[in-house]
Amino acid sequence: MFRRIYRNTSAQLIGRLVSAVSAFVSTLLLAHALGSVYFGEYTKIIVFITLFYPAVDFGFNTIFIKEGRDRVEKKFASFFSFRIFLGIFYSVIAVSIGWLLALLNRGFSPLVLQTIILASGAIVGYSVLLAVQALFQSRQRFAQSTVGLTIGSSISTGVLLILYPLLKAQPTVGVVIAICLFILGIWGSALVQLFLARNISITFQVDKSQWFSWFKESVPLGVTLLFNIIYFRVDTLFLSIYRTSAEVGAYGFAYKFFEFALVIPAFFMNSVYPELVENKEKPYVFRKLMYHSYVFLFLAACCFGLLLWWAAPLLGWFKADFYPSIDLLRLLVLGLPIFYLTSPLMWWFVLKNKQKQLAFLYGGSMIFNVVFNFLFIPTFGAKAAAIITGITEFVVLLLGFIYSKNHP
Repeated sequence: MFRRIYRNTSAQLIGRLVSAVSAFVSTLLLAHALGSVYFGEYTKIIVFITLFYPAVDFGFNTIFIKEGRDRVEKKFASFFSFRIFLGIFYSVIAVSIGWLLALLNRGFSPLVLQTIILASGAIVGYSVLLAVQALFQSRQRFAQSTVGLTIGSSISTGVLLILYPLLKAQPTVGVVIAICLFILGIWGSALVQLFLARNISITFQVDKSQWFSWFKESVPLGVTLLFNIIYFRVDTLFLSIYRTSAEVGAYGFAYKFFEFALVIPAFFMNSVYPELVENKEKPYVFRKLMYHSYVFLFLAACCFGLLLWWAAPLLGWFKADFYPSIDLLRLLVLGLPIFYLTSPLMWWFVLKNKQKQLAFLYGGSMIFNVVFNFLFIPTFGAKAAAIITGITEFVVLLLGFIYSKNHP
């Protein structure tokens, strides 16, 4: 069992390593070509679009997989159609909110608004990607999912390498091109995964009662994901409103490296989750799985944290515009072990059917994060954002741990 977990995790990590290298190269190329100001504009657009990802996700995959493999394949056509509907719906919402923000705040320039309209297509692509990933996860065929992600990101990076001179010569046009490549990466991954799942008949099937059932069951977990992404991303939104695009770019550049490290617990827990589901009624095995998860993730956090701390000065060496990113990355890295340890705790709430309590936990943490970012970002800027990110996650871990001990 543990071998299968580590094998699935390794398959994802190998694929993620390739994807991370592609994303790393893309980030460096974009940062160097666009500079901190236009990289800040690019960051605003990406952060705004990805704010809608949790609404599309909403924990539906987790609920869907709990039904068992046979029911997953039987109901996949309805699930796939449901995901497409959500993608289109939220892409329209994203464009509408982007237009409103552009009217109210100069931080959302005409360039940002026009590119948001373009980038909304990525939301639909992400919906397709999630649908097929649910199928692969239920079968525990993570290698197939990884292939799709790897090919999509590699294609996007390859095209960026070809177009790099154009981005550097015309950074305004470069922002638009960069967003097009972002969309290409998402849709490329989605289409490759669809091809790999070709032995499943993918048709459109509208089943309103089933859709409502999934939605109703997913509400606590989905709301939790929304709270989570808001407190993850609201700092960049406040920076966009109160600080310069250059500071947004410096923070966004540091945060990209921090995000690369955060994929480890996500992929590890994706592999562990099916095993936890199978053994949730076996207390000894369940506790053993959780214990191994905590130990592995803590050690991994220490290793990646030390590596990022040591490598942080390279951000300033890369380009003078991003010298402030050094301290920002190190401030973010201080919270890395906390983020790693929170990941299995969240799934404990799900498996114990305590999604409502989890939603309250993240809702309170989101309010804490929004209030403190609102108070401190206008004066202290990106450093305050980085520190508040770690403190908020510590609050989540502490309160979640206390609750789990009092309600075993």
